[in-house]
Amino acid sequence: MKKLIPLLLALTLLLSLGSAAIAAEGNSHTYTDSDNTTLDQTITTKIPDNKILWHLEIPAEVVISEGGVEGFQDVKNVKIVIDSGELTDGQKIEASMTYDGTMTMETDDSVQLAYVLSDKTLFNGGNYDDTLETGKAYIVGTKTKDDDTYNAPYAWVLSGEWDMAPSGSYAGTIQYTSELVEANG
Repeated sequence: MKKLIPLLLALTLLLSLGSAAIAAEGNSHTYTDSDNTTLDQTITTKIPDNKILWHLEIPAEVVISEGGVEGFQDVKNVKIVIDSGELTDGQKIEASMTYDGTMTMETDDSVQLAYVLSDKTLFNGGNYDDTLETGKAYIVGTKTKDDDTYNAPYAWVLSGEWDMAPSGSYAGTIQYTSELVEANG
């Protein structure tokens, strides 16, 4: 029996080292602390060598000069500029925009004026079927390793809104965001 105890202790030690090796490889495991006090989990990450940093260039201001479809204005293209790093074949940067469709009078924020954005590729004389839904993100620019594509919308105020609005200056905002998209993501 005395010879069996060291053998059992050695076997127990080997089994505990084996589960630690499995944990080191990232497999899931169950571990119970003998004192029931603390358990540790390791969190890891890897930063790739090819970090890509970029920024967006957008026109500062767009002026709608009159109401109705006659007053439509090109919002002008956003531009995606890579500051450092390079895109691989499987990566692209997408720029998107959202808007709430409301301009507010600069001297009285209780007075609002509705406007719409319209996809240039669908623009059909300012019909509602070509307007972009408010609050929804639309991709307006894509940059890949070899190519850039952009599609800025048109902005316009409906004739009825324009005619009924009090005189004054109105302003609203369009929000742009961008993200790196992986081909497998």
